[in-house]
Amino acid sequence: SNFTLENFTFERFAQMLSIAPLDDAGLEGVVVRNNAFLNGGGITVVATAADGTRATLRNMVIENNELLGPPEFGGLFPRKIHTGISLLGAPLTSPAGNGAAIVEDVTLANNTIRGFYGGIQLTALQSYFDNSDSMLRAIRVAGNIIEMPTDAGDPAVYGDDRVFVSVGLQT
Repeated sequence: SNFTLENFTFERFAQMLSIAPLDDAGLEGVVVRNNAFLNGGGITVVATAADGTRATLRNMVIENNELLGPPEFGGLFPRKIHTGISLLGAPLTSPAGNGAAIVEDVTLANNTIRGFYGGIQLTALQSYFDNSDSMLRAIRVAGNIIEMPTDAGDPAVYGDDRVFVSVGLQT
C-alpha cells in the first residue's frame, strides 16, 4: 500500500504490471503515473491475492501512462485477449463463494492505449456463476485515448452489470 510508480519504461513483457493484494488486508493508495508500457501486455489491477483470498483495493490512480501493444511495433500478441488496463474484482482463478472482492475509488485518466484488442476492462466478477457481493464502485474513467486494431473484438471500454462508472472517452 501507499506507493507510487512514476517515470518508468517497461518494454517487451507479456504482463507489464500487475497490482494485487498480498492477503485479505487489501491494498490502497497506489499511483501509477507517467510511465511507458511498450510492445507487450498492459496493466492489471485485481482485488484477489494469488491464493484466491479476496480483499479490498481503494484509492488508486492510473494516469498519464502510454500503453503501446505489439501491433504498434509491427508484432502480434500470441492471442487476441489482451487489454490495455484491466480493473478486476475476482478473476476466473478465484474460487466462487470466496467472499467479496471490492475495488473502489479508482481513477483511470489521460492514458494513451494503442494496439490492444481491448482498451479498458472493468469487471467485478469474471464468472457469472459467482454470486458474491464483489463490486467496483466510484470508478472514474476520463480523458483516455484508445485506438484499437481493426480486428479487435472487444469494445474500447468494457464493463459488466455490477459496474457503475462515468466514462469520458476521446476517440
